[in-house]
Amino acid sequence: MKKRNSISRNIIVGSISLAMVFSVTPTWSFAEEELEEAVPETVQTQDIQQDISEEAQEEISEENTENITDEQEATVAAKSDEEESTEEPEEEPEIIIKDYGRSSGSLLENTSRYRKSMRIYGIYLHRANGSKVSSDRYGDAVLIESNGKYLLMDTGAIEPRNNSSAVYHSTIVSTLKKIGVKELDVYISHLHSDHTGGLDDICSNFKVNRLYLPDLELCKNYYTPKGYSIESRYAHNLDIAEGRIGELVFLKPSFRNHKEIVIESKKENTQTVYGPNARRTNTFSVGAVVFTVIGPIGEYTVNQFKSQHGVCGSKNGHCLNNCSLTVLVQCGNFRFLSAGDTEKQEETKQVERYGSALNCDMLKVSHHALSTSSKTNYLNCVTPIWSFEEDHGFSSSISTQVKRLRNYGYNYAVAGHRATLIVDVNNNQVRLIKDMNNNGKSDEKAMSGWVSVQGSKKRYQYYTPGGLICKGWLWKDKSLYYLDPERGFRYTGKAKIKGKKVEFDEDGKLISHKRPERVKMKSAKALKKHKARIKWTKTKRASAYQIYRSNKKKSGYVLIRTVSKKKLSIKDKKLKRGKKYYYKVRAVRYVAGGKMYGAFSKPMKVKAR
Repeated sequence: MKKRNSISRNIIVGSISLAMVFSVTPTWSFAEEELEEAVPETVQTQDIQQDISEEAQEEISEENTENITDEQEATVAAKSDEEESTEEPEEEPEIIIKDYGRSSGSLLENTSRYRKSMRIYGIYLHRANGSKVSSDRYGDAVLIESNGKYLLMDTGAIEPRNNSSAVYHSTIVSTLKKIGVKELDVYISHLHSDHTGGLDDICSNFKVNRLYLPDLELCKNYYTPKGYSIESRYAHNLDIAEGRIGELVFLKPSFRNHKEIVIESKKENTQTVYGPNARRTNTFSVGAVVFTVIGPIGEYTVNQFKSQHGVCGSKNGHCLNNCSLTVLVQCGNFRFLSAGDTEKQEETKQVERYGSALNCDMLKVSHHALSTSSKTNYLNCVTPIWSFEEDHGFSSSISTQVKRLRNYGYNYAVAGHRATLIVDVNNNQVRLIKDMNNNGKSDEKAMSGWVSVQGSKKRYQYYTPGGLICKGWLWKDKSLYYLDPERGFRYTGKAKIKGKKVEFDEDGKLISHKRPERVKMKSAKALKKHKARIKWTKTKRASAYQIYRSNKKKSGYVLIRTVSKKKLSIKDKKLKRGKKYYYKVRAVRYVAGGKMYGAFSKPMKVKAR
């Protein structure tokens, strides 16, 4: 897991009273497992070609017909009897599935009391009639689900109904109904219309228990060239919510001052008094998920900005973007960071205040991955292993930001793929699912196999058939690979692992060390008292030997023993009298904690006495 410097002094400032997380999460390993590759339809893949001799091809053919599965190996390997070994073998390697435990300070509270499961839906906001979108902007909408509770983070944009510019509606209602949402909380990161446009439809179609809004004090200096104030924007949204939500909650970081502010409603004879008695908080929860507001840090005025990107319209757009809420989301030890449309000015202030404490596992990329955000100094602190962006209508403008993001891990463009991204977090294990049907269901396979992270640079990760990212050594397709223990990137070229020099080719295959030679069986004899003795000859480059047994000649072999390279025979006990058994042996070579396997010997038969 990523290690971070202690940040207790420069994070917990003013009135921040958040607990530090010091939790230990187990790692998952697959001893002696060769993972089956399932190439995902949704990501770029690479075929790993084998450069092997005719003899090796013959060996692989035999192995296939003998039908020894990796699952059988892994099941029996744990029960292997090593007592007869006369030499301690080198350290066994393991494939580490991402451990999300954090070993240093955190901005979030300890959530060990919760069941550690959640789902993140990066929602693809398509046209209401289901047609595809290429250029229209449909805003942000991310749904969080945990223990049957839902929170919608921003409500997307609105589009003309029946081609009329006078009447608008959102496209998110149908998506939420397909997922199964009946009631929910709503969170608004900032008050731009592509993040709030669907609020009316949400309130009309679902029971809204709470509406979370940015504290007005965060953007009190905002105004537009036409004289519209931030108060008028609040009044509009509060008028929508009035009488249709259970509770109104205002959010801001705990160190920001509380000020009494009155928002006058457009409705006759009503006003919303936002003063000392209003509910304000910097943290809240949904199911097993805890949300902690850590930004914005700065105070901004319109005059501070220039028109940096045309899609914002004018400098007042950049001002309001920088007033977006930044929230750290934690489920178990999995961390998700979302910062609305925060731009580089606020990113810099967060880096100065929090530094590496911004570190997270997944990032919802700010401002649709446009050039105003995701600067290098910020990403160097966040360092997400996964990221996604609601890039609706902006795909041609985000290439530089995506390249930066892919230096840290896998990046997913929701509109670019035209499919909702489902992130399934369960007991700190993470699976990514591309929802091609856009129905919010996990009816498609999780991302698996080799996954391209950075295209032309041939940077790859590997995911198990179950969708979990692999770390460390991986034995795959008769080759040994090493996957970075931090991010799962495949190693190429020369490296030093566990103090030993190794080298990989451009496809990541270990080439500095050869596989052990094929084992030759010497004899297999039945002994008295339901025993058998199995012998084989010494093999080059062997660190240990594995002995397999089956009741059939060509299938069903399972691992029964692993012995050191000095041991060239074993006794197999507790056989059933009169029953036939088949044995075969293969050599194992340990390389800097990884394992390479030789081809199996030809089988020999024993009839128990």
